[in-house]
Amino acid sequence: MDINILTKLITTFRAETKENAISPEVLGALLQRIADILGNAAEKKDFSSVTSWLNAFLKLGSMLNDITIGADDRNNVFFSVTKTNVKTNTASFLTNYLTIRQATTDRAGVMNAQHVIDLGKCKTDITKITKDIETINSSLNTINFRIRDVERNMAKYGNDINTNKTDIDNIKKELTSVRLIIFTLQQNMNTFASMRQTTTIHIEVQIKGGRIFIQGANQLVNSGLTPVIFRYTKRTSRWWKGYNQEKPDVREYMPRRKGWNRFYVNDKIKVEKNDAIVFRVDKRVPTDNKPEYKDSPDALFNYVRAIDMPDGVITTVKLPYGQNLVDITEKHRSFKFAIGFYKKLTEDRTFFFSDLRTNLATFRVQAKATLSPDSKEYNIDYRFARF
Repeated sequence: MDINILTKLITTFRAETKENAISPEVLGALLQRIADILGNAAEKKDFSSVTSWLNAFLKLGSMLNDITIGADDRNNVFFSVTKTNVKTNTASFLTNYLTIRQATTDRAGVMNAQHVIDLGKCKTDITKITKDIETINSSLNTINFRIRDVERNMAKYGNDINTNKTDIDNIKKELTSVRLIIFTLQQNMNTFASMRQTTTIHIEVQIKGGRIFIQGANQLVNSGLTPVIFRYTKRTSRWWKGYNQEKPDVREYMPRRKGWNRFYVNDKIKVEKNDAIVFRVDKRVPTDNKPEYKDSPDALFNYVRAIDMPDGVITTVKLPYGQNLVDITEKHRSFKFAIGFYKKLTEDRTFFFSDLRTNLATFRVQAKATLSPDSKEYNIDYRFARF
């Protein structure tokens, strides 16, 4: 409570007392003013409540004044905030203080730049699909008219072979047109499905003229998917146990496992415009030359090991496959391969099977080494085969 006013009243009263000017009226007026001041003073419990509130407020440390959009980013949304220290009453601006991460299959979040691109492409592809469906309906209506013409001609001309043949040829042309439209529609549907992480696109390997084809593969690449090839092999990973002065490179072999393992990196295979698959030729001694791609199965083996005697007679011809060297001398051997397409979500070279957007289209390579009559030369016959 502020006692300055009471102090002034007492000082005035004393001055009047010294001059013998005291009277009941003066004393009564003084006491009344003191009573008025005390009546307006806060009670102790009110003061305690204000003190408790102030202590709780000071414990906050700081308070939020403002939130604004932070820096632009392709993947995240940032917020900058202004905060004030309640003890010192000083304000501070914190840039990109809050972050809302991009959405993934495991958590909610904001759309990143790629999501917007995919959404726009999805809209375009749906428009194409809608137009294809309209075209199919139009073609089917035309076929119905052709069939009616055939029925009328048969009723009018009876068994006129030439007339019926012409009508049938027209129907065949219309059916071919519809078949092509349906094929285009299927490709567009694959493109649309590649945008969805929960959808698996079915693909199969076709072998034509000694080459491998995957129908719609070029369309999948254009929609943003990356082709990758696998081998069904045994594999052993190594785990680095840490630095050791005596043995700086201490690595421990993990248990061996057998299954589909990625063969080289992404650029091992490519898709041509006609959906043909070509393979990069890898040699044991790398060169700086431009990579060479071939559509023949021998490109899937980077060397051949021929074991010969001192006199030059070859006894065994082997091909590398995973951790093994497989003997193909005078006998057919099959090697398992598979092709898939996956969505690259980051620049990390690590591959995860969960990123696949297609099944694994499997095939085999059959190989057989035939020795010459003197066994000093050999020839290997490579062939693609269905799995």
